[in-house]
Amino acid sequence: MKTLFAALALAVATPALAGYTYVTVDAPAPATLGTIVTSINDLGKATGYYVTFNPSAPPGAFGDYTAFTVNADGSGFTSFSRPGYAQTGAAGINNAGDISGVSLTAANVGTGFIRSGVDGSYRDIDPNLGGITANYSEAIGINNSGWATGFYTNDAAATVATLEFYAHGFITDGTHYFTVDIDPSIGFGTRVISINDAGIITGTYLDNTPDHFRHPFFGTGPGSLTPLPADPFGAPAAELGNITLSGKATYNSLFPTPASPLGYVTAGFIVDFNGSGVEPVNVPGALFTETFGINERGDFTGLYLDGAGLHGFIASFIPEPATWTLLLAGFGLSGAALRRRGPLAA
Repeated sequence: MKTLFAALALAVATPALAGYTYVTVDAPAPATLGTIVTSINDLGKATGYYVTFNPSAPPGAFGDYTAFTVNADGSGFTSFSRPGYAQTGAAGINNAGDISGVSLTAANVGTGFIRSGVDGSYRDIDPNLGGITANYSEAIGINNSGWATGFYTNDAAATVATLEFYAHGFITDGTHYFTVDIDPSIGFGTRVISINDAGIITGTYLDNTPDHFRHPFFGTGPGSLTPLPADPFGAPAAELGNITLSGKATYNSLFPTPASPLGYVTAGFIVDFNGSGVEPVNVPGALFTETFGINERGDFTGLYLDGAGLHGFIASFIPEPATWTLLLAGFGLSGAALRRRGPLAA
């Protein structure tokens, strides 16, 4: 785990991500309050949600959520909503096309779900721990084995604006639920953001200072959570998003400000915990960015703010011409080797 700390300790002046093309994802008309691309799988299928204005939205809610899927090149934008619910938000997607998210009633009571990539059916992710049913839950991460993560609350005092203060993280295989909470001497309000195929989880918690700043952690389950060190870029708050098997993760430095529609501004990064360090995400024309999902190929998703509002984006890795030449040469050598080897014995 030392490389985790070493990666975040690198200087800010690392080179910007090269070889990537950025695709803006905006929900179609009518105009929305913003679009967020939350996750992308290894096949290039992404998911997220967009927000439409609702004058009756309670304090702390920006508007109404509608989920969608979209291809990495921006094509195939398809909205979906869970029948019987007023709102649907999508947070994660695995290679089978299963989607994790939250469905909300008209009274803003949320229930986490998994939407099948096969037939579009829904399954509740609603922890029932110690005989006490959660009165609000969200499913956030999902891996290729179907394990999901998220948070829940069973505190009646929780509102839309204060959910994070009453949050308890969880991991589930769909049948068994495991509560994940940060050490109370460190903080509270735990949310488990992602789980990769090796079982490594990431998440956030609120500290015990009067400002209750958000901080990231990683681990392998309940009782094995390791908070990351102070943000290397000087931000008072930070969050760690999805993490891949190869050790790449999304990371955001958060600077609170009332001038932002989100209540804070962010600087998004990609962290490589295996040695290449931290690289800033620079969406052309963006005032600030936030990163969320990342796949094994290194494609990642998020949102950015510019003068026109909040937009989702997908960043896809495009090999440079020299890289393509090497790849093609490698394919040619492989083909020659196969021709020399001849047919394999049955």
